[in-house]
Amino acid sequence: MGTKERIFAYRLKGYCCSQIIMAMALEDMGRGENPDLIAAMGGFCDGLHEGRLCGTLAAAICVLYIAEPYEADRTLRAEIMDWFLDLYGSYECEEITGGKPLNKHSICPPMLVAVYERLLDIALEARMG
Repeated sequence: MGTKERIFAYRLKGYCCSQIIMAMALEDMGRGENPDLIAAMGGFCDGLHEGRLCGTLAAAICVLYIAEPYEADRTLRAEIMDWFLDLYGSYECEEITGGKPLNKHSICPPMLVAVYERLLDIALEARMG
């Protein structure tokens, strides 16, 4: 199953962006399910539920700290944040969606795919480097 299909399957379970990123990452890292962590990631949904920090980015950073804590602190966090800002122009949901909640339906699904694939690339590079 591809990234898009996995994201859709998690959306059908009622997961938000941050929960989807974490659930897929835990699965791909062979760490199984962690319902408490997935529930906690719900705090990042919809930009901290206020249109602020994008939950997709927040979750990706959390995953980096699980996968590569030393490198996440040294370089990886900044790397994904810089990449995200270059691509989306902001870290904030409200700005990314232009302040229109309906824009989430067109913006967020491809963003989830892009962020997850970039997250995998960064983590793989860190392990090889």
